[in-house]
Amino acid sequence: PMAVSFLASGVIFRLVYEQDPSMGVANAVVTSVHDTFDGGSRYPGASVRDGDKSPDVAQGGAVVSRAQVQTGQSALLPLVGVKPENLPKKPTPAKAPQAAAGGIAGLVWFDFTKGGGGTLNAPDPTEAGLGGMKVQAVSSAGKVVGSATTEKDGSFVIKKLPAGSYTLKLPKGNFTAAYGGVDWLGSALITPAIIASYLWVWA
Repeated sequence: PMAVSFLASGVIFRLVYEQDPSMGVANAVVTSVHDTFDGGSRYPGASVRDGDKSPDVAQGGAVVSRAQVQTGQSALLPLVGVKPENLPKKPTPAKAPQAAAGGIAGLVWFDFTKGGGGTLNAPDPTEAGLGGMKVQAVSSAGKVVGSATTEKDGSFVIKKLPAGSYTLKLPKGNFTAAYGGVDWLGSALITPAIIASYLWVWA
């Protein structure tokens, strides 16, 4: 049991219990299992532009269209506040959506032109589409009747919707920060964590 010194064991388990999942072995395992069932957001912190002119509005952590959209129409859902590191290295330019018969087409994109300029609430050639966003069509009764995931250019089509008007919703899960693992050395878990490392040393 004394082949491994307490100093060496301390160094080993400090790395095992490291909070950062890219360094800590325990949190790497925990986050891998968690993301298998509930993947993290690709755009944490993204939000809508303040002001009444924006076609979408924040609501309880989600983003919804300000006006209802009828089947056969298209909708624009611009976002701001996307961190540069969360955008693809080679972003796909956003393109204005075309109406879809029997459904609702739309676009979710980063409404920001580097260096200034650009048209407010309209996709410009240099602005990036936000792929991988989940979009829902919500009826007036509050029921989700259809959903879609945006393509690389931010476009989406929610197909086979009953005729009527719907609110488009980007659920809260699109914007929540990725799961960061467990704080093993925090006040709640430090005692069992130290016990586990001590048992390993003497096992």
